[in-house]
Amino acid sequence: MVKALVADSSAAAGQAAAHLLERLGFRVACAAGGEEAMALIAGTRPELVLADGRVETAGGSGLIETIRRQGWGGDLCLFHVTADGSASSIRRALDAGA
Repeated sequence: MVKALVADSSAAAGQAAAHLLERLGFRVACAAGGEEAMALIAGTRPELVLADGRVETAGGSGLIETIRRQGWGGDLCLFHVTADGSASSIRRALDAGA
């Protein structure tokens, strides 16, 4: 079974995404913040990460950017999930490595 992580500051949105992924056959872990997400990633090594664009790590960096800076971060399939569809939001996500 493929492992996935959903990192979302909204519990409802995170649960909805997790439910969808579970129905698609993923084994899903959820995190509400950046530090929790990084700890889960280190412990479970998911193949897929869905990250809310608002989730940051303790240093203030975005989660996707922090993951990409890790030696193993280049191998993960990362999706930036946000309600902000502005061009600047999309550019920030792409620049971070989503």
